Amino acid sequence: MLKFDEARNDNHCVLQHLLLGMNAHIHLDLGIAAARTAPGSAIEGLRGDFETINAVLASLLPEVESELAGISPAFATALDHGKAVGEKIVNAAMTLARSDAWHFATTLAHAPRTEWASHIDHRDRSTHELAGGLLHLGPVGVLLHRHESKDVRRNIAAIADGEFDLTRIVTDPG
Repeated sequence: MLKFDEARNDNHCVLQHLLLGMNAHIHLDLGIAAARTAPGSAIEGLRGDFETINAVLASLLPEVESELAGISPAFATALDHGKAVGEKIVNAAMTLARSDAWHFATTLAHAPRTEWASHIDHRDRSTHELAGGLLHLGPVGVLLHRHESKDVRRNIAAIADGEFDLTRIVTDPG
């Protein structure tokens, strides 16, 4: 799989590595997991939870941005100059990606199991194509990579440090 092959490549910025992992998860794995969890018409029962996760992810964006800024001074500078626009773009892209994942999940859930392998193979190829685009951020990726921390252990700790507390996001139903 492209994401795991590229994980060993030290020429990409941390943001690219994060986007590659998210691409594989959202574009491929998420739809398969949803369809396996709720095949057929049961898939509609997951729709509300699926949409709620979009809101949770959007609420986490400032925390992830802060973590990346701690790793990459160039990313921090970019945030200072275009935070509102960047958040709108990222949230729109995330919503679009998850909407596409939902469409894939419903297509797969309603397909006969004998056709799943074909659907998944097609989706895997398109996931690979999207990943190829993420590997070519051009001068932006080069600039981010040049000025960010190369200490993998420190970078992982910085990103993991921001683990969130769902109790502050999920509201009390009562």
